[in-house]
Amino acid sequence: MADDPKEGKVVLFQGPDAQRDTAEKKKRLSDFRWNTASAVAGAVLAAAIIAAVGLVKGFFTLPDRMKTVEDGITTMREETIPGLGDDIESVRQDLSDGKEELRGGIDRLGDRLDTLYSLLLKDLHLEASGEYSRQISAGLGNKNSICQDEGPTITRVVARSGSGTEYTSQELLDLKLLLPYRDGGKNGYFYGQFNENDHWDGNCVVNIYRRGELELITDAVYDDGRLRSCKQVFPDTTTGGRPIWVISDRVVEDGFSRGETWHCFREEPLLTIPEPEDVGTGDIITVDGFSKRLRTGIEGYYRGMTSDGKFNDATGTAYMVKYFDSGLIRTLYAGSFKNGVFDDASGDAWMIGKKNEDQSAYSYYKGPFQNGQYTGGNECWRNGLTQEDIEALLADSGVVFPDEILKWGPSAP
Repeated sequence: MADDPKEGKVVLFQGPDAQRDTAEKKKRLSDFRWNTASAVAGAVLAAAIIAAVGLVKGFFTLPDRMKTVEDGITTMREETIPGLGDDIESVRQDLSDGKEELRGGIDRLGDRLDTLYSLLLKDLHLEASGEYSRQISAGLGNKNSICQDEGPTITRVVARSGSGTEYTSQELLDLKLLLPYRDGGKNGYFYGQFNENDHWDGNCVVNIYRRGELELITDAVYDDGRLRSCKQVFPDTTTGGRPIWVISDRVVEDGFSRGETWHCFREEPLLTIPEPEDVGTGDIITVDGFSKRLRTGIEGYYRGMTSDGKFNDATGTAYMVKYFDSGLIRTLYAGSFKNGVFDDASGDAWMIGKKNEDQSAYSYYKGPFQNGQYTGGNECWRNGLTQEDIEALLADSGVVFPDEILKWGPSAP
C-alpha cells in the first residue's frame, strides 16, 4: 500500500495479474448492464405494443359498447322507471287510504264523544237563556224571513240548566244542542250548534208550536253565520180563504232566495208536540220529514226568486202553477212577479188556464199583467186549445217545466 502524492489518499498496490482480473470484471459488468438494459427496453416496448393493441381494439369495439349502454338506458326508461312510478303511486295510495281510514276513525270517535257529551247535557235539562231565546226568535222564528247575512253574534250565556248553572257558547262549542225556549205563548225548540266565532254553523232546525200545534219549521244551513240554504214549513191561507201548508226550499244569493215553494191543502193539524219537558231530539222534525208525512193534495207551485218574504222575480223566467182540488192544472203562468202576484209589462208574459174544471178546453193569453191581473185586449187571447197546442206553446216558451207539475185536464178534441 502507498500514498498517492496527488490526491493524498491511500491506494492498494496492484500487480499485473490483478490488473487483468480487474479488466475482465469491468467487461462482465458492462455486458450485464447491456443485457439488463436490453431486457428492460424490450419489456417496456412489449408493454407499449400491448397497450397500443388494446387501445386500437377498444376503439373499434367502442360503438358496440356504447350501444349496449344505450340499450340499458332505454330499458330502464321504458320498464324500470315506469314500474318505479307505479310502485311509488301504489305506496302513495296506500298512505292516502290509511290516512282516510285514520281520519274516519278520528271523526267517529269525535262523534261518539259529542254524543256522550250531548247525552250528559240532556240530563241537565238545558234551556235557552232569555237573550238567546230572543236571538233564535228574531233569526229563525219568522215565516219567509230568515237571517241571511253574518247572523247574530251569539250572546255569551246561551243556556241554563235546571239548577241555574249558566253555559256560554264556548263551553258548548260545535255541539248539536236541543234548547227549548219560550216565545210569548209559543213553545220553541232549537236544535243546532254554533262555532268558535259565536255564529250559527251547519244545520240548525227550529220547531215552534202554539197550543200544541205546529206553527213553523225552519231548517237552515249556515256557514259561519252566513245563510246558505233554507227550508220552511208553516200554515197559511190562500187569497180565497183555503187553509194550506207552505213548504219552501231555497238557496240564498245576495239578499234573494232562489228555489221552489209548494202550497198544499191543510185539512187538520198534522203534528202535535209532546209535553215540553218530554221533548227529545227524536221529536224534532225537519222539512223533509214533514213532507213525507203529508198526504194532502197540492194547491200551488212556484219556482223563482223571493225577497222580503214575497215572490219577487223580474227575470221573466219564474212561473207559478195553480191546481183544482182534483190535482189538475187550473192556471199556469210564466213571467215576472212583484210582491207575490203576476206583474209584467213586457208583453212577453203568458198563461194557460181555465176558470172551472168542467170547462171543455184551456185558453191561452200572452200580454201585459199588472197587480195580478191581465190587462191586454181580445187580441192577446187564444181559446179552445188542444193538447198538441199546449205542448207546442210550452216548447216555444223556452221554459223547462218538471213533468210532475204538468197535470192537464181535458182539452179541445
